Amino acid sequence: MTNPLADSPTPVHSDADGGFFSRPFKLPAKRLFLLMALLAIVAGAAALIYRSQSEQHVDPFSSPAIIQTPDAFDRPYATDTNKATPRTVAFPFKTGDRVAWIGSSSTYIGVWSNTMQFLLNTRHPELNLSFSRHSVGGGTYGVGLKRLPDWLERSHPTLVVFNYGANDAMFGQRNLNTFHGWMRACTDRAKRSGARVIHMTPQSGDIRASGPVSHYRRLHYSDDMLAFCKTNSWDIVDVFHPLDQLQTESQKLNPNFSLNADIIHLTDSAYVAWGFYLYDSLNPPPSDSTLELDARAKKVIAAHNCSAKFVESTALLTFEREDDVLPILPPDPLPEDNPFRNRIAAKPSFGPALVASADAHKLPPRAFVPLEKHAQYLLKISGLEPGIFELACNGKPVGTTDQAHLAAGINLNTLYLDAGLPSPWESTAEALWHGSRLHELPTRKMTFTLSRAASTR
Repeated sequence: MTNPLADSPTPVHSDADGGFFSRPFKLPAKRLFLLMALLAIVAGAAALIYRSQSEQHVDPFSSPAIIQTPDAFDRPYATDTNKATPRTVAFPFKTGDRVAWIGSSSTYIGVWSNTMQFLLNTRHPELNLSFSRHSVGGGTYGVGLKRLPDWLERSHPTLVVFNYGANDAMFGQRNLNTFHGWMRACTDRAKRSGARVIHMTPQSGDIRASGPVSHYRRLHYSDDMLAFCKTNSWDIVDVFHPLDQLQTESQKLNPNFSLNADIIHLTDSAYVAWGFYLYDSLNPPPSDSTLELDARAKKVIAAHNCSAKFVESTALLTFEREDDVLPILPPDPLPEDNPFRNRIAAKPSFGPALVASADAHKLPPRAFVPLEKHAQYLLKISGLEPGIFELACNGKPVGTTDQAHLAAGINLNTLYLDAGLPSPWESTAEALWHGSRLHELPTRKMTFTLSRAASTR
């Protein structure tokens, strides 16, 4: 029986409770043989009927359940950082790259890859990247190897990012050599097509949701992947350990915190964290948009990746800003209209949803995820009299600050996050999240107004 879209299939057990054949009842040997033969025929016929009925409703993203037998990788285990530290990966994206995200059901859901596309399109629009996503639920490097020729032919990628290992890990220690062979074959096949290759460790999760067996096997495989890629001089990014730390640190602050949406898959919030960890590990070049103004002279002193002009108004200061790079954050809360997520959420094999709170669709905790590190939307205003000021964008509040902070320079993302305000450019973020490119926006102009705080007027 298949376990549709399963990343970590449920262990199969066989429990005998005696029953008919444990009773003190005896039959002549010939009759017993005939009875056993008849039962075998009936059982075989029933299996054929069940199989034919099941195949009428085949899920193209289904995969066979993995029977988990006890394994040395099941026991609690700590990472040896001397062996499991990946080599530094240089920013891999080049102008005009066709990027293929290839993996299992977490790739199928698409939130981590969508986060990467959001970051790349807003921070590096000049690269003019295109993207494709290829996935089989329950996928392994072995499954991917079978589908790879078709996927490569369809998208002709110049850069392939592999996201496997979670399902491979369910086979445990005994399958490591086979796993290495599949991983090598996928790497070689993608490179022969002309693509550059990056591997990625599988996701961690909340051990309370996944269970210790799945958790420790994934940890073992993640560490093994890091060491194996390092030995072969392959590029690999580690997302397991950052996500594991996110769960640990966030759970200290909130015991109910969980990365998991079910026993396998993560919340959208955790997938966004995954995307930021991946982007951060790829060592992107600076992608800030910085504007420096002189309020007294009403003059643009400096503009990096943007342009601006002053506008006459009744406010203390009004200016229009147009950005060539737009380092804003994804929508918060994240849109819940993902058809791929909804399809997986309906699978009874994953059990009931474990996360009922709205946190599942909020941005991940900024204390543990490099959100603002890669969202440098900067403004510097000198020439202001001492005081407290309110900043608004397109009529929506951004936050309140003083002349000293404005003179030193502020991150507009940090300003509204600190104030606990909704994003003032939420509609722009949503359009970009749903796939619009920066140059396709109806306008990139934003109108900012600076006023003295109401309490100081």
